Amino acid sequence: MNQAPHSPEGLIATLAALGGAITVGQLLASGERLTARLVVGRTITGAGLGAVASIPLAWAPDMHPAATYGIAAGLVTLGVAGVERAAQMWLNRNKA
Repeated sequence: MNQAPHSPEGLIATLAALGGAITVGQLLASGERLTARLVVGRTITGAGLGAVASIPLAWAPDMHPAATYGIAAGLVTLGVAGVERAAQMWLNRNKA
């Protein structure tokens, strides 16, 4: 199954949109009081996390787009706090 090549800019934009959409969905499903500041701030953060999912393509440029989308969805679902905690655990584990 041969996939059509994606431009790097298009892929990053798609990952950012995916991250923003997941974040908005999480906000709407939560019981938090929604404010414009909260929605915009979390959407920007989610879009950034989604775009970060393009980094593995530097090591595996032939990675299937579905795998990249899965990485983006996982990062956004974890959120900033979850990604930070996972990074700290990984860094502390490698110190020993």
